[in-house]
Amino acid sequence: MSRDNRVEMERLVNLTFAFLHASRTGRTSLSADWLISHVRGYEHEEGRAESARRKLRRDVKNLQLAGVPIRAFSEDGAAHYALNDEDYALPALSLSPEEATVLGLAGDIGTSGALSAFARSGWMKLAAGGARRDLGTTPAVALSADIDRMSPGVLTALLGAHERKQRIEFDYQAMSTAPVVRRRMDLWGLVAHRSRLYMVGFDLDRGEERAFRIHRVSHVQATGPAGHEPGERNLQDIVQDCLHRGGERVDVLFRVEGEPVYDVVRQATKQPDGTYLLRQVDPEWAARTAAGVAPDMVLVSPPEVIEDTIALLRHAVGEGKEQQ
Repeated sequence: MSRDNRVEMERLVNLTFAFLHASRTGRTSLSADWLISHVRGYEHEEGRAESARRKLRRDVKNLQLAGVPIRAFSEDGAAHYALNDEDYALPALSLSPEEATVLGLAGDIGTSGALSAFARSGWMKLAAGGARRDLGTTPAVALSADIDRMSPGVLTALLGAHERKQRIEFDYQAMSTAPVVRRRMDLWGLVAHRSRLYMVGFDLDRGEERAFRIHRVSHVQATGPAGHEPGERNLQDIVQDCLHRGGERVDVLFRVEGEPVYDVVRQATKQPDGTYLLRQVDPEWAARTAAGVAPDMVLVSPPEVIEDTIALLRHAVGEGKEQQ
């Protein structure tokens, strides 16, 4: 999305929020002059009143075309606008948990840039109508780390395969330093667990139930109808069992530079050379922790956690540049 498109999108979001706030606080209408003076995005038009009014009229028309029921009228010779609340509210919804999950995940994809406001406000509007997403107890925002790091194409392919009950093949990389392997699965569903998003199903290569972290999956391809059904077992339990069975643990050695990272230091043992040792911790937790407090925590070992930390930091820097 170009910078001009982002600016226009943000202005439209701001304008919509102004109408919603006015409606909820009992204001029956907003004048064009008030909107130009108070809504962010029109301030650069000060001193150019007619240009600002033209931009406002164009924005109102675009919102009307998008389905926002704004009524324009004249009062005491001045232009006024009002939101028709009754036409904007959604009727009560009756979505299945699976349908609500798809809509919620679709909203989560738009977690950066100007589209996020529309995506999230759309989900909140659906939720207000009674929709509930079947992603455990993890709130939507907690999944943003996984959603931001995964390909929308992967999610689209997984949701399509799940809906059509298909068998899939995919590439999987357990860690950034691990080799990429091709796997096969009868997909049963998507599950959120501890702020992470997993796909769950029957692993044909291992001959057992398995869960895979979705952001480590790529090149998903449907290969035919699935041959294994999930039965009545809760998919969340399958994820927990898989994590418990295959829970990798590593010893992490780090230095403290700059501000002390008290929460991490409290869990570590200080070494004679001034470094700190964390014994038998989850490698992904260690990488995220080090990236979150960088540069105050500097990893010394193991190499795979250092590589994952660097990958997280590079991803964060890339996201920051895209939003500038």
